Formats: sequence, structure tokens, C-alpha cells
Amino acid sequence: MIMKPFSLLKYAFSIAIIAILIFIAGPGKIFQRISNADILWLGISIVFLLLTLIPGTLSLQVLLMPIKKIPIKKIIEYYSLTWALGNLLPGRLGSFYIVYLLKKEKVNLGQSTSIFILDKIITLTSVIAISIFGLTFLFGSEGIIASFIVLGMVLVGSAILYSESGRKFIRNYILKKYAQNFSGFYQTTKEYFTKNLIAVIRNYKWTIVKITLDSIVIWSVFNSLGISIPILFVLTIYCATAISTFVPFTLNGLGVRELLSLGLYSRIGVNTETVISTYLIIYVFNIILSGIILATLMKTEHMSIKDLLKN
Repeated sequence: MIMKPFSLLKYAFSIAIIAILIFIAGPGKIFQRISNADILWLGISIVFLLLTLIPGTLSLQVLLMPIKKIPIKKIIEYYSLTWALGNLLPGRLGSFYIVYLLKKEKVNLGQSTSIFILDKIITLTSVIAISIFGLTFLFGSEGIIASFIVLGMVLVGSAILYSESGRKFIRNYILKKYAQNFSGFYQTTKEYFTKNLIAVIRNYKWTIVKITLDSIVIWSVFNSLGISIPILFVLTIYCATAISTFVPFTLNGLGVRELLSLGLYSRIGVNTETVISTYLIIYVFNIILSGIILATLMKTEHMSIKDLLKN
């Protein structure tokens, strides 16, 4: 698989930021921090990292139910595979793989794309809402304007995406000859807010549960490094920085997320090497668990890397 120039630039941009942050923190200090981490707390963080797969699976299930009844075992498999690939592949390639997996269940591209985008919008609006309230509590008015700007951009973007003129532009200038494959996208989305609003509400519920568990993972790693931070602080900063994962010129926000986290945690007295060590540990855990999940599913489903990439 040959990467396009833009993908290479995203790699370079993200890696450059991480390298600069490691240099600023000091590789020796980071190594010392990580080597002295408490094993028990690290174990707890791994448990909660695995638990995040549960609300992620259920949030997908509630959006699928109005369209197609798929056994929960299959949804667990599909979500876990998508999560693993999302951590291992550049950009949104891994996350978008769910669209192709759902084709096996006779869910057309229009419907599956609607589920994918709606789930992302729900996640984004959730983290923005939590970060707005949290940043107001922690830092007063600072950072609130930026959060509202991002929220405004999401609302405007969503309005354009679902408007007739916006959909016509996408059909004629982006999808072109593939437009017919995505038929049903608008109708599916519309029905979620007219006939299946309960599915959207349930997705919000499980999304908030997942966000909370993600925050507990970070909180646990901080504790393993001997740093005790109130969980609400971690939740707020996690949500505020999670917005960066939607930035198009990075690898799922890699680099930008750590830079923003460093700035916010420094405001409550957490030093640079601790913040960078925390995110490096979580990144390694994600990669290892993703590799284990991917290898397990490939073995049980008799798939190869070629089978994954050809989709």
C-alpha cells in the first residue's frame, strides 16, 4: 500500500511534534519515569482500556438496530477489528473500515456511511459539550471561545453535509461515479432524527460512558507515575484535547493532542516529562492490544493482511 504525499506529510507532522516534545521533556527523564511506574496501576489502566470496547460496541449496536439486526457477537468482532485497525493504520482508514465490514451484513454504503458519520458527530459534540463545562470550571473563560468556535464549525459542517445543495455538491464533485453506491445516506440520517431518535439518545449515553472510561485509563496511568489528579480534571482535559483527533492534517490528532494536553496539564502543575510519559505508555498499550486483537481475529476468521487491505 503506497501512501499519498498528504499522508506522508501527516506522518511527518505528527512525528515531528512528538519528537520535539520528547526532546523538550528529556528522553532520560521520560525513561526514568516510565521505568519507575507502578505495575498495579498500569494493570488497572489496561483493564479499563479493554472495557472501553464495551460501550463502543453498544453505541454501534444501537445505531444498527433500526437498520439491521446483527448478532452482538458479530458487532463485537466488527467493532474490535475497526478499533484495532484505527490504532494501527494512518488517518481514518482503520475507523472507516466498519463501512466495508457492514457490507457483509447487507448494509449498503449509504446506510453504513450514515452510521459512521453520525457516530463521529455524536462523539465530537459530546466531547465539546463536556470540555466547555469543564474548562469553564477549571480555567474560567479561557479556552471557551475556541470550544464554541469548534462547536459552531461542527454545526455548520453538519448543516452543509445534510442540506440539498451540500449533498448535490458531494455527489457531483466528490463521489462522482460512485455516488449511486451511497444512495440512502440522507434518508437513513433523516430517519434517525424522526423515527429512531431513541437510537441517537442511546448512542449519546454509551458515548459518554466510553469517554469516561477513556479518561479513567489516563487517570490510572498518571497514578502509576505517582501523580494524583482529580478524575474530573482528567475528563475535562481529555475531552478538550480529543477534539484534535478530528484535525485532518494529523494522524488522528497524534502530536497535536499531546501538545494541547501538555499546555492544559501544566496549568494544574503537572510537569512535561510526566505528561509525555503518560501518553507514550497509553500509545504503546493501544498498539500492543490492537496487535493482539487483530492477530486473534485474523486467526479465528482465517483472514490475512491481504484480505483486510483488499477491502
